Amino acid sequence: MTKALVHYAALVTLYLGIANAQDDGNGFVFKCDKPGDFALTFDDGPSEYTGDLLNILSEKGVKATFFVLGSRVAQGDIGHFLKQTYDAGHQIASHTYDHLDLSSLSVDKIRQQMLDTEAEIKKRTGVTPAMMRPPYGNCNDRCQSVMKDLGYTVVQWNVDSDDWKYMENPAQYDQLVTNILNKINPSDSSKDSWVSLQHDIHKFSVERTPKIIDSIKAKGYNFVTVAQCLSN
Repeated sequence: MTKALVHYAALVTLYLGIANAQDDGNGFVFKCDKPGDFALTFDDGPSEYTGDLLNILSEKGVKATFFVLGSRVAQGDIGHFLKQTYDAGHQIASHTYDHLDLSSLSVDKIRQQMLDTEAEIKKRTGVTPAMMRPPYGNCNDRCQSVMKDLGYTVVQWNVDSDDWKYMENPAQYDQLVTNILNKINPSDSSKDSWVSLQHDIHKFSVERTPKIIDSIKAKGYNFVTVAQCLSN
C-alpha cells in the first residue's frame, strides 16, 4: 500500500473516530470556544521551511500553534527553529516523537512517545507543552487514558488544508487554499470558530499561508493560538 493510501485509510478512521468522540463527549478539542476565533496550526515540524513560515506570521501579525515531532526537534539542523518559534510568541504543542498511530501502541509506548517529546521540547525552550495532537487524529481509550494522566488536552481540527495530498502534484498546490476557503467562505464569524490543519514540512503549504491568512482576516476572524481559543 502506498504512503498516500495509508494516510487516506488513517483519515477514514479519524473521521469515524470524530463522530464517536463527539457522541461520547471525550473532551477532544475541534474548534475554539469563542465565535470569531481562528487557530492556525501546523503539524510535523520543525523543518527547513519553519523559518520562512515564522517570517510570514511575523509580517502578518499572526500567532499560530505548532504541533511538533520530538524526533525532528532533536535534529540539530532544524531543531533550533523550535526556540525561534517559542521566542516569537507562538504556542508549542506535542505531536509525539515518531508520528506513530497511538491507537496501535501499548500504554507504556504511548507514554514514552509523549515523555521523549516533552524532554526535547523542554531542552530547546525550557517549557513543557500542555496540548497535543495525535498523529492521524487517532486517540483510542488507551491513548486518552495516558493523555489524561499526563495532563494533556487533545486537539483535533475542523478545517483541513489536506496539503499532504498534493506533495507530488504541483499543479494542485493551490487546492489546499481552496479546501480551507470552501469551509470558511460560507461561515459566519459571529457564530463559527475554527482550528485548522497545515504542515510546515511542505514548502508549498508555507508559501500559500499569506493568502490563507488574508482570506480569513477578510471574513472577520481573529487569529489566536489554541491555548487562547479555549476559555478553560
